[in-house]
Amino acid sequence: MPATRRHALAACLGLALAAAAAPALSAAGSAPVATLSADAAAPLPGAAARVLPDVRSYGEFAAGHLPGARNLPLDELPSRLAELEPWKDAESVVYCQTGRRAARALDALQHAGFPHRAHLAGDLQGWLAGGRPVAAGAGPDAAR
Repeated sequence: MPATRRHALAACLGLALAAAAAPALSAAGSAPVATLSADAAAPLPGAAARVLPDVRSYGEFAAGHLPGARNLPLDELPSRLAELEPWKDAESVVYCQTGRRAARALDALQHAGFPHRAHLAGDLQGWLAGGRPVAAGAGPDAAR
């Protein structure tokens, strides 16, 4: 392999490794956001206060969600942020189906002054792939 090609390959590999080691960024790239594994996000008895905003639609939520999650569809999140006020100083572990909506919700939470934001690694797809339990039905927090 020619030297210039090896250097280019090494540079690309270095960038990929640096990106993997850096904290995740929200959709707008505005601030680092922690990424929690499904094991770390699983509710534990006696664990510190945490809220699990599920920013998927009502139908998606009713079909299956993390136990203890609150359904706050992304398009309603700005008008429903007051519902999360009791957990403003707690960790907010946000998830959706694949991550796209969660990134936008994390930005909204940052702009609303929620300092402890985290993204569930793999979102619901990752949770399910790990064989973890889900709750079904609308639940008390699905509709206002």
